[in-house]
Amino acid sequence: LSDDEARFVLENDTILCKPHGHGDVHSLLAQSGLPKEWLNSGLKRVFFFQDTNAFALRTLLPALGSAASRSLDVCSTCVERRAGEAMGALCLLKKGNSCLLKNVEYNQLEPLLLSTTGQGDVETPSPYPGNTNQLIIALGGDHGYVATLERTGGNVPEFVNPKFNANRTFKKPARLECMMQDYPQLLQGGSVGFVTLSRKAVREYAPVKNSPESAIDKVKQGLDAHCASSGEADFYALHGDFLRCGRDVVIGGKEPGVYRGLSVEMPPRIVLSPSFALIEDDIISKVKGVTVKQGGTLVIEGEGSVELEDVVVEEGAALRISTVKGVELRVLGLRIANAGYRIEAPGVTKAEAIRGFGIVRRDETHLKFEEPGSYAVAPLDLSSDDDDEAE
Repeated sequence: LSDDEARFVLENDTILCKPHGHGDVHSLLAQSGLPKEWLNSGLKRVFFFQDTNAFALRTLLPALGSAASRSLDVCSTCVERRAGEAMGALCLLKKGNSCLLKNVEYNQLEPLLLSTTGQGDVETPSPYPGNTNQLIIALGGDHGYVATLERTGGNVPEFVNPKFNANRTFKKPARLECMMQDYPQLLQGGSVGFVTLSRKAVREYAPVKNSPESAIDKVKQGLDAHCASSGEADFYALHGDFLRCGRDVVIGGKEPGVYRGLSVEMPPRIVLSPSFALIEDDIISKVKGVTVKQGGTLVIEGEGSVELEDVVVEEGAALRISTVKGVELRVLGLRIANAGYRIEAPGVTKAEAIRGFGIVRRDETHLKFEEPGSYAVAPLDLSSDDDDEAE
């Protein structure tokens, strides 16, 4: 639709069409019959998330614990929100004797608040939690997902959500759409709640959704960039924070850089497999003295069990540990010094172009274990050899 008169948009003499929205996931699941199969197999809840936020699975466990402890039929994962931030807000809407806890899109929040409170979206932090589009929904019960889909077919309400220019014309064509997070509108009763993640050490929301140009504008407004380069930096920082839950952990400083015109401070590149640690207790039991200096890289990948003790990755060096299921590995007293990985000008791939840089593996120490068993790696000269692998 091109305007508020609902005129169609033509493109090469064909009506321009756009997707109906991610709310269709509920009707598709209703048609598939999968939720009932999940319930019958003993599963209790289903988790919905948007893949623009790479941290969704890292924040699932605390949200799941909150949902289970309060026996919620629907639990939304939220974060603290700033005034004007381009993310929906969770609000309790009341009309007569009925009330509904649901997401209100950010461009609708301002007029809603003006009409109801006399003030717009001006408070920071906002009293209305920011919606990350992560939903935990109970499968069973009278108000559970299976019963609700059987009653409604999963057809969440539709709406039109145009973005306006100052003269009230549409910035771009709008469409009839539906949203995954509007599922609570299908309920007839039940328990709906949310959990807000606000610990400063947890980077719980860092979506990659803006172009570099839009990211620069967001930063000028005092908001987060939420683009590819900032998302990658936040991802490494999240794993660095997670690693700090261990004993005697030192993470080096950040390296400033400008990528596609956006200033980004890149922390040491730390990536931890979920099999290495899911919760803080895992880190506490497995990490006893780790230092990753500025520009360093530590990657732990695979399904094995890895313990680190007195491991130092020197400035700019790289250590990669790869294991298969059934491996139990202790890495003791290693000091890694090699040419490591470097951030360089982007190559020809789209991923590098949108980030504004590429990562080149000049050198690394790679501990690779492909057979189940118990192993220990003690202080050896493991520096600067592309072909070194611990068997």
